[in-house]
Amino acid sequence: MFAAVLCMAAQTLLMRAALESWPVSLAGVISRTVAFTMLAAWVLATGSGWRRFKPRGTGWWLVLMCLVSALLNFALFNALKWTTATNHAILYRLDTILVVLIGSLLGIERIGWKEFMLLPLMLLGIALLAEVGRSGFQVRWAGDLLVITAAAAFAVNAFVNRHIVQTMEPESMAVYNIAAGSLGFVVVSIAEGQWSWLARGEPSVGAWLILVVLGLLIAGFVPAYYSLLRHVPVWKLRTWMLIVPLLVAGADWLVWGTRLTGWQWLGTALLLGGLAALIHLERRDRVNGPP
Repeated sequence: MFAAVLCMAAQTLLMRAALESWPVSLAGVISRTVAFTMLAAWVLATGSGWRRFKPRGTGWWLVLMCLVSALLNFALFNALKWTTATNHAILYRLDTILVVLIGSLLGIERIGWKEFMLLPLMLLGIALLAEVGRSGFQVRWAGDLLVITAAAAFAVNAFVNRHIVQTMEPESMAVYNIAAGSLGFVVVSIAEGQWSWLARGEPSVGAWLILVVLGLLIAGFVPAYYSLLRHVPVWKLRTWMLIVPLLVAGADWLVWGTRLTGWQWLGTALLLGGLAALIHLERRDRVNGPP
């Protein structure tokens, strides 16, 4: 589980580094092309080859997954054009709350009240870490609605993915998802003429290398995430992902010397405390069984 969290944090850092040299959509297209190529080659070269791509009764679920994935990526990465980074960081974390609500309302997953009480605590930690008090949460309707749309899409797709992965291999699923998720990037990159920027030979070798490594991380992370969905409740997996911003902030501090404010340290303490409590409750349930 923690390895998946580390991989997600590394992806965030690499994407931020890539955006210093690349337009957003073009970086998305190229990194996901690398991921798609690596995964597709792996699936075709192992096991029963192309037969691993067969839906096995999940055809319409795959279509739904692909449509939601395309919407998710389009909304998430283009929202920053119309909202602030602070709003983006806070609102996207609503996916955890939405996962809990969907799972509870549909009777798919049940969450104990102690675990539920950890969610607002950790979300407050995210808000403090994002310095919402200093940066200010300013309502930007167009961008904010896009971020909330992305959070809702992620929550819905988590349950769709878990249904598909019960009968389909994670690597094959990932190929479909990565291909669909690239569509939004392709449309925007063409509409904004970003390919002409690439034709002028702007990016350096280092910039290309960052995207290649990012693509490799995506190729490893997505199947691993799907494998976890087979065994771990969706709400618990998303709660663990709440510490990704904490790891990113730690990298900022260690590598780039970014100083954390007092409020950010408090946010860090809340996140670590919530995670420690979640781990404790998991261990208790393994020993004694759920209460």
